[in-house]
Amino acid sequence: MTNPLRGHIDLAAGDTTLTLRFSVNAIVAVEDALDVPIVKVADLFTDVENLRIGKLRTLFRCALVDTHPELTDEQAGELMEVAGMEKSASALGRAFATAFPEVAAGAKRPQVRKTAGTGKPS
Repeated sequence: MTNPLRGHIDLAAGDTTLTLRFSVNAIVAVEDALDVPIVKVADLFTDVENLRIGKLRTLFRCALVDTHPELTDEQAGELMEVAGMEKSASALGRAFATAFPEVAAGAKRPQVRKTAGTGKPS
């Protein structure tokens, strides 16, 4: 059963329903496959002029790694065709935005304090 609150996005591909999710394993797969940190992946969705379908296909495969770990890029491409390119890209974008809402919105991550205070004024 899918859970959109945990980043699960369903996509119909013919008679099959795929569940896309950017879990920890999916994130590692993306970083390894594209050789970029995950926060740079958001650029793929915003820089449409430089978007490469091969990268989109790899993202699609990685988003399915939890439910279909044996899936190849070529098989992922076939599933994208069955589901439709626009619907596949939209589902990927929603899965990413759900998993990383602050990155998708372009917000900066909050700074973490390096040392703990005493709670008393100086």
